[in-house]
Amino acid sequence: MYKFLGESPSSFCLFASCDSKYLHEHARAYITSCALAQNDVHLHIINASDKDWVYAQTLRIGYNILYPKGKMTISSEINEFKLSSEQMRTYYACNRFLIASQIVSDSVLITDIDCLIISHIEPFNTHLGLFLRDPLPGVNSWESQGTKVAAGAVYCSKEALQYLKLVSEVIRNNELNWFLDQAALSIIYEQIKDQVTLTKIDSDFMDWEFVPGTKIWTGKGSRKYDNPIYVEMKKTFNLKFPNLREAYWK
Repeated sequence: MYKFLGESPSSFCLFASCDSKYLHEHARAYITSCALAQNDVHLHIINASDKDWVYAQTLRIGYNILYPKGKMTISSEINEFKLSSEQMRTYYACNRFLIASQIVSDSVLITDIDCLIISHIEPFNTHLGLFLRDPLPGVNSWESQGTKVAAGAVYCSKEALQYLKLVSEVIRNNELNWFLDQAALSIIYEQIKDQVTLTKIDSDFMDWEFVPGTKIWTGKGSRKYDNPIYVEMKKTFNLKFPNLREAYWK
C-alpha cells in the first residue's frame, strides 16, 4: 500500500501522472498547454522528492498566471517498490487510473503527461470516451486484449466513475505485465458496454501524427523526442511558460 499526499480535484479536469524523470521532461509543456487551452488540470507525481514538490508548485504558479480562472491540483504518493524494471514501467502506465479511481469526484479526462493539449476540451455528453481500435494482428491473446483501447485519452463522467474503480480492481489483481492498463480498460468496457453511453475517441480528437485541428497531440514512443513537429510545438509551449521573476516584479 502507499500513502497519498496532496490535493484532489473537485471539478472536471485533465488528469496525468508521472515519475520524477517525466515530471521534469514533460510536465512544463503539458501544464502550459492545459492553461492556454483553459482547462483545469490535476498532476500526480509518483514518489515526489522535495525538489519535485517545489517544481510542481512552480508549475502551478505559472499555470495560474496564464489562466487565472483555472485550477491546478497536485498530489503524490509514498510507495516503497519492490518491482523489476519491466514491472515499474507497467506500474507507471497504470498509475493514473489507480489514483484517479480513488480521488476523482467529477468527470475527468485521463491523459499522458507527454501529450500536448492543442485546444480547449469540454466534458463529453456520454458516460465514457474511449479510443477503441482493432487489436494488433498476429499477437497472443493478452496483447490482443491490450491493444483494443488506446490509453492516451480516457474520459469518464461523474455518473460512471465506477468504471474507473473496476478498471483499478483489474490492475490490482493482475501481474504487472505490459498492456495491463489497456487490457483493464478493454475488459471492463466489454463487461458494461450495454449499460453506458460511449463517445468513440478517434484521431480527430487525439492524434500522434500531429495534424492541425486535433485536440490532443500525444508523443507516442520515440516521436516525443525525434518528431520535428511535436518537438517544435513542445518548445513553443515551454517558451510560453511565464518568467516568474518578471511576473512578480511587474
